[in-house]
This record gives sequence, structure tokens and C-alpha cells, in this order.
Amino acid sequence: MSLTKAALLQPQGLTTTERNLLALTGADTGRLIYNETTKGLEQWDGVAWVSVSSPDASETVKGIAELATAAETTTGTDATRAVHPAGLKVELDKKAPLASPALTGVPTAPTAAAGTNTTQLATTAFVHAATPVNASETVKGIVELATAAETTTGTDATRAVHPAGLKVELDKLKLWTRTGTTLAPKTTGDVVNISAGTAALPGLTPVGDFDSGLFSPGADQVAVSTGGKERLRIDTQGRLLVGTSTSGAHGVGGLLQIVGETYAHALITRATDNALPPTFNLAKSRGSVASPAIVKPSDELGAVYFAGYDGTDYATFAASIACLVDGTPGANDMPGRLVFSTTPDGADTPTERMRITSDGSVLVGATTFMSATTTANSGCQLGKHGLFASRDSNPCLQLQRTTSDGAIAQFYRQNAAVGSITVTASATAYLTSSDYRLKENVTPVTDGITRLQQLKPSRFNFIAEPGHTVDGFLAHEAQAVVPECVTGAKDAVDADGKPEYQGIDQSKLVPLVVAALQECIKKVEALESELALLKSKP
Repeated sequence: MSLTKAALLQPQGLTTTERNLLALTGADTGRLIYNETTKGLEQWDGVAWVSVSSPDASETVKGIAELATAAETTTGTDATRAVHPAGLKVELDKKAPLASPALTGVPTAPTAAAGTNTTQLATTAFVHAATPVNASETVKGIVELATAAETTTGTDATRAVHPAGLKVELDKLKLWTRTGTTLAPKTTGDVVNISAGTAALPGLTPVGDFDSGLFSPGADQVAVSTGGKERLRIDTQGRLLVGTSTSGAHGVGGLLQIVGETYAHALITRATDNALPPTFNLAKSRGSVASPAIVKPSDELGAVYFAGYDGTDYATFAASIACLVDGTPGANDMPGRLVFSTTPDGADTPTERMRITSDGSVLVGATTFMSATTTANSGCQLGKHGLFASRDSNPCLQLQRTTSDGAIAQFYRQNAAVGSITVTASATAYLTSSDYRLKENVTPVTDGITRLQQLKPSRFNFIAEPGHTVDGFLAHEAQAVVPECVTGAKDAVDADGKPEYQGIDQSKLVPLVVAALQECIKKVEALESELALLKSKP
């Protein structure tokens, strides 16, 4: 086909491809074609082709549509046709009117929530739920009032008592007072006053048990008796006295005092399926109950005191156990120490004998930490500083084996025995490990005399004992000959510049002395042989 602008005087049928081959300009505005590809009329607007025919209408596109028949309107399944007014009226006439509708069949409606009070329709389900049920001990509902006979009998659990019936029954109740063993109903007054009574005849008692109950032994005091005997009382100071009627009669008074002849102890039991024990807690604060303040170092947090009757009273303590603040306390930080004290014969005040400090150290006979570099009183200390004992007289340490010979002390290093002290009935031996099975590279000492001659035995006195001269060695000199007999290094000091003195175990010199002596014996024996030979010659 030959395409020209002249061919556009009347709409021609062209495909989209053929249409796009036309070279149109703004002067060709208004030209029409029939697009055989899209099946619609298109017009050139000077820039692009624009559809001038409507497509089929849909839910998303405006266009042309065919009207539905009456059957299609009733069926309501065709989504491509439009309903005309006549068809719509036919269908609407089939519905009930909004004003006074006459419904048939089984119409349904949403059920309103319980308690709804509006113009919303009430369904049968709503009405059923709102209808009250018979009341019971577990369900709210309607109830029938009880008759007078039913109220008096008191066995009906389905009816309610009305005020008139309740008053009749309450009027039958009486409060009773007692004069001696005679009971009489109390009929007037809102406050029940009982007589003070006595332990034998309490003012308030169970019916028929006239010698057990509550009585007042004096102003602002309440007591309890059983079997005609006072068992406990709360006195004018709010103290609870058990087994006694006088506060402080058996020692220093407290808020709780227990006295007894057969039984005088407290029992606290905890029965639970876990490892938690019963507890007895003592707590201390400064300040007041309403406004407590932090405790201070050495404040006593709690104590247990032991007292005995000394012929006069119970006020003298024989011993005590106390807990004190052992450092500076703070939030979630409460360092403490336990102090154990006893009273010596002829005294009336306990003296501290032992303490366990906040770091777990145990001090016996001392109140401050001891060491070999400080002057300390007599005492014993065990803890992170090791074991330390100090006495001014008598031995600091006494060890005894009762009926047999053997080790009285054993020394270990990393679980291996390295020495011991053994005793017999008459002697003590200081032993170090020496079994051949512990040794290797065993060779004889061949230079005993030479090395022995290098030792420099001296006479001297220690600075601490200027008047006492002794024989011995200077440690560093002996160390040069027999290193294992000396500990430490010459002129050593610690981190603070204090001297770390050397020590010597002179028993370590014995092997060298023995070797030198054996060498001397051999020399003597050789000389004796030579002398004997010379003497044998004429």
C-alpha cells in the first residue's frame, strides 16, 4: 500500500506499525485513522496519536457497556454489563422496607455484647445471656428470700436472709459477763468490759474453762494464764515476759524474757523442701527506727551473753560472743569480726580471748595481728599470714605423741613429703628426705679436704646479744663452698629496702666434713703403712 498524507482525508484502516511509519507534523493535526491493531479510532493531536473511541467499560477503565437483561440483573453474576433503572427497581422491590419491615424465614443479626443498652437489635442469644440464673456461692443470680423458720434453722443454702429475719436472730445472741463462776448476759452498751481477773480466775475465759484465759495483773498490763497459773504477760514497757512476772529479775531486762524451771529454751524449726535453715537474726543501726543511719567501725552489731546467779543476782556475765564492725562499712559492704570473751576467776567482766577477723584470720590471746618483725604480746595467730605463736615465757609450741614413737610433725611441698620431726621415749630426730629412690647422678665427693679448707669458721656475737660469743660461719662465705647449706643472697633487701637476711643449715656441711675426714684417714693409713715398712727394715 502506498501511504500519503492525502490518504488521511478519510479514516483508513492501519495497523499500529503502519501508522507509526507516517511522518506527521503539527500541520496534520486532526487526521483520523482506524487502528486495526487496537480496534479503535485514533486522531493525530500534532504530537502523538490519541484514541477517540471508548473501550469496553470495566471496574478500572471507563468505556462502553451493554445493559443487563432482567435475568442477568437477578442472577447478579455478570460483571461486564450495566443495570438500568427498571431492572434495579424490580430487585429493590423484593427487599423489606426500612420502615416497619415484615421479615420472613429465619433472619439473623449480630449479637450485642453483654450489658449493651442501645437501640441495637437484641438476638435470642443476647436475651438468653441477659436472663438471670439462680444465685449460688459461685454464681451471681436471682434468689428467693428465706422464711423466718428457714433463717432460724440455718440449713438452707439457696435462699437469702432479709434484714428483719437477720435482726430476729441477732437479738438472740448475748454477750456474757462473769462474777466468780456465775455468768450473766450483757444487754447494754457497745463496749464489752471484762473484770481484771486473776491468774486463777481470768476476766476473759473460754466457756466452761474458768481458770484459763486473759487477765490484767495491773494497770497497762495484760497476762495469759492456763490451769490457774500465769504463763506470760506484756508489762507496762511492752516487754513480753514468759515464765516470770518481773522484768530483769533473772538478768539484764529485754523486750523478750523467758524464765522456767523445767523448760527454758526457744525452738525454731523450718520445714521446707529446700536447703534453707531457720534463722535468728541480730541487726544494728545508728539513728532511729524511722530514720536509720550507717554503723561505724567497731560498733557492736549483736552479742550473746552468758550469766549465772552469783548469790546476789544474775547481772554478772561469765562469757560473751559478740559481732563488731571490722572496717569501714558502706552500701552492700559490712566487714565484721566475731569476738569470744570469758571472765577470769575473781573478776566480773568478760575479757576477749579469741577473735575471727573479717579476712578469716583467727587470733587467740591477741587483739592485733602479730609478726616476727613486731613486738607482740603472748598469743597465737592463724590465717592468711600463716601460723604465728608468741609467748614471753614457757614454750610457744608444744607437741606430744602419747604412747608410741614416730612422727610428731610432717613437712610437705606440693603434696610430697620432704621432712619430719620424730620422737621416741628419750630423743627427737629432725629428718629431711634422703631415700636413694629420690636421687640420681650419685658420685663420691673427691675434694673433701680441699673444700673443707676453704670454709672459714669464726667466732662472733650477734648484734642482738653483744655479750654472747659463739662459733659459726658467715653465711655468704659458707655459701661459696657448700651452696645448699645457705638460703637467700648476700646483702638482699625487700621491696621496701629492708634487709632479707641469709640463713644457714650447718647440718648440710656434714657430708663435706665426712668426705674430708675419710680422705684424711686414707692419708693416715698410708703414712702408717710406710712407717711400719721403715720400721721393719734392719
